[in-house]
Parts: sequence; structure tokens; C-alpha cells
Amino acid sequence: MGIIMKNENLDLHFLSNANKKLLDIAYKITSQKDFTKILETILLGAKELSNSDGGTLYLYNDKDNTLEFKIATNDTLKIHNNNIDWKPLNIYNQDKSLNLKNVAVVAAIQDKLINIPDVYKSEEFDFSGAMAFDKSQKYQTKSMLVIPMKNKDNELVGVIQLINKQVDEKTSIFIEQDEILIKSMASLATMIIENNQLVIDLEALLYGLIDSVNKALSEKSKYTQQHNDNVAVLTNIIANGINKNKTIYPDVEYSDIEMEEIRLAAMLHDIGKVTTPVHIMDKATKLETIYNRLHTIKLRFELAKKDVEISFLKNEISEQIKNDKTAELDSDFELIEKLNNGEYFAKDEEYEKASNIAKDSNYQLLDEDELYNLSTRKGTLTAEDREIINNHVIVSYEMTKELPFPKKFKDVPKIACSHHKTVNGGGYAAKELMPLELTLKDKILAVADVFEALSSKDRPYKKPNTLSQIFRIFTFMLKDNHVDRGLVQMFFEDGLYLEYAKNYFEESQMENIEEDIKKFFNSN
Repeated sequence: MGIIMKNENLDLHFLSNANKKLLDIAYKITSQKDFTKILETILLGAKELSNSDGGTLYLYNDKDNTLEFKIATNDTLKIHNNNIDWKPLNIYNQDKSLNLKNVAVVAAIQDKLINIPDVYKSEEFDFSGAMAFDKSQKYQTKSMLVIPMKNKDNELVGVIQLINKQVDEKTSIFIEQDEILIKSMASLATMIIENNQLVIDLEALLYGLIDSVNKALSEKSKYTQQHNDNVAVLTNIIANGINKNKTIYPDVEYSDIEMEEIRLAAMLHDIGKVTTPVHIMDKATKLETIYNRLHTIKLRFELAKKDVEISFLKNEISEQIKNDKTAELDSDFELIEKLNNGEYFAKDEEYEKASNIAKDSNYQLLDEDELYNLSTRKGTLTAEDREIINNHVIVSYEMTKELPFPKKFKDVPKIACSHHKTVNGGGYAAKELMPLELTLKDKILAVADVFEALSSKDRPYKKPNTLSQIFRIFTFMLKDNHVDRGLVQMFFEDGLYLEYAKNYFEESQMENIEEDIKKFFNSN
């Protein structure tokens, strides 16, 4: 607007009205959230300021070196199109020379405003396209004002092209006041477009970083990366279910931005496992480390049986003793195989038997560490393994809190890294997160994480649970106050679990649990 005040010959009344219009248009542009609407408001604002009949807005594509049509409007022809499929304008001809026959291209590359009183009398530019358009539409393009949009670094952003200045409902020429106003308008538009593009680029960078880390995680453990994807699907199902539910959550309505926030949190919730050793993360059996130690133990048993055979051949033992000792070794190894399975529920006497095998002074069949791993009562992980696994939530938080999240996604790190906290204040998370109260978004991710983990059919250390088994586990978690009752109730009563199960479960996992659901929630 400083440009306007430098011309002392301009009408002060005009200046006052122009400033008001510019401020009004600036407010309209900055209040828009959608990029297409921003471009639309810019062109309509320029058209209003210059009182033009029509106009076109182009954006520069630096990758292809073209000006791309984005918005076109014309009052007389009643055209308003923000989804244009016209071919872009090439900055260079096929012979690599500059395209100096197109007025919009020349304005862009020479960084100058071009004011043409009558395109049909212009010899400098090629207006055959405009003339063909006129003929097809029975229109008459006459005056034209073309303004490049360049940023503070003198980089091309786009071009505004206005046609047919209107004075007393007749086509006239664009005057100096129009030029000054549209220059100001173009400067404002450039700043807004660039700021918007900066936000888009930052979000693209964020999503790119997320994709890169997930690819790295996939290379390390495909089922963990798949788990993240599946949990994102589940959180979307649950959040949509909340929006539809009018009994348990009548006042909750998640916006598209909040839905994306929850999805991003789901995609990132196990990102810290990129630092977890594979032999722990994918520990299929209790004896597994960087290799399966069961094979080493089996070799020891085979050598022990060979020793028994040699003793028999040397007449040191009878055949009966040989057979008894061989049978005992086979039975002991069979027990070790059972104990090695994380899903096998062993009896106390079986653990005691394993301890006696380790103490056998005749043969070194089990070492102390192997016995310790086999003594794990539930699952395949020792207490030390579990501590390393649990550390992933801390690493996840350290990684996600450093990502450049826009303000609308500022809670993603908290949501992503609170999924192992319980509603009664227990569980585990980074120390900064433990004192914080769980939000509904946090609870959504926690429920989705548990359901996917229980149902997943690609885990190396367990078989997938059936629907009845999964629901039974959730009832125990509810009684222990580990997950949110209202959320779990809605998830099962509204059939949201089926929406996921139909696409991700094996047929053997599918069961009718409707009666179990009714019985539990009506009696508890």
C-alpha cells in the first residue's frame, strides 16, 4: 500500500476506498483454510479491485517449468472454474528458447506488469488461443492486465491475468490506478501463497519423515510396521464410531483434523521399536536370542545319548539301563521343547524338573541362562527382555517430540506414547507423560493397540486369538481398570470390532460373541 501513497496525482477518495478493499480482501484470504479457496479469493479480489469482467490465476511449477492454470472466472460467460484441465503454459519452447509469444510467460520471466488496451491489435504476443476461445464462446476479449507474482527472493510464484476492465457496463482499458492496486494485490497474494506453501511443505516433510522411519522399521520387523498400519485402521474405526454414537459419547464429534491427529499417533506409536533388538522384538520362543538355542541344547542331548550308547558298547551298562537313560533324555528334551513355547502353561513340577536337568552332573544339558529363560512363566520374554521392550515408549516419545508437528497436531506425541498407560494410573510411559491424565484420544489408541495385538495373525511368538478369547481378555482388563469401560463397551456393543475383523481376521478367529457382550455389560 506504500506504492499507492507515492503517486500524488491519485484521487484521495480512491485511495481510501482502495485501502479498505485491500484490507477486506486480505481478511477474506487469510481467513480461508483450503488452498483452492485461497487462490479463488485472490483472483476474485483482484477482479473486484480492477472491476474486470474475468481473469485467470496461474501458479508456477518449478519442476516442469510451466505456468499451471488454477482458477478461471468470467462474469459475462458465467464461468467459474477451479478445476481446470487446460494444458499448462510452457516457459520454454521445444527448441529450448524462451516462450516470448505468450503474455503470461513474458510477464513471469521478465518480471513486469503488462497492460494491453486491445489484444486484437497487439502484434507483440500470440493471442490465437484467446481469439479461438472468443469465437467458441461468442465473446470479445479486449483489454488485458497481466501481473507476475514474485516473492521477496525474486522467485516466481505465479501470474494473475485480468481481462476486460468494466466502466459503466462497457469494456474499457486498465488505467494506472488499476496497475498500482493489482501490484499491491499481487504482493499480498504472493506472501499468502508462499506462507501456505511453506505449511504444505513442512507437512510434506513431516509425513516424509514418518514414512522413512516406518520403512526402516519395516526392514527390521515387518509385523511391527504392519501393526502400526492396522492400529491406524482401528483408531479410525473407533473414532468414527464415537462420532456416530449418541448414547455414550453424545457430545463428542471429531473433526477431520482430529481424525488425522489420531491416525498419525497410531502410525507413530511403536516407532521407538526401531531401536529394539530384533531378537527381543521378534522373540518367538523363550530360548531364542540372536539364534535359536534349542538347536544347541538338542545337540547336547544327542551327544549325551551317544555317550550312553558308547557306555553300553563298552559293557559298562546293561541294555535295559541304556534304554532307560535314552528314554529319560528324550523325555527331558520333550519337556524343554514344551517349556520353550511361550503359550504353554507349565506346572510347577515341570519347572522343578527343568531345574534338576540343569543340575545333572553327568551331562551339561542346560546352562544357568537357558534355565532362567525357560523359567519364564508367561510369554517368551524375561524380565530383562520386557524392560527393553517397554523402553520403546520412551524412545518413541523422545523421537516424536522432536518432529516438527504443526500446531493442529501438537498432541500427537502424547497420544502416540500413552498407549501403555492404564486408566487406573498404572502402566508405563515416558516420565513426562505418566502424571498426565488420559484423554479419550489416548484411550482410543490403547484399545486399538490391545485389540490388534491380540488378534494379529503374523506374530512369531503366538497364535492369533479368536473373538471370544479376545473379548474375555478385555473383560479381565476392564475388571482390573486397565482400559476405559465406556470405550470398550461402545467398541463391542456397536459392532466396531466386526468392522475390523471382517477384513483382517482369519475365518478360524471369527465367532459370534453377541450374547457374551450382552451378558457381560448387563451384569457388570
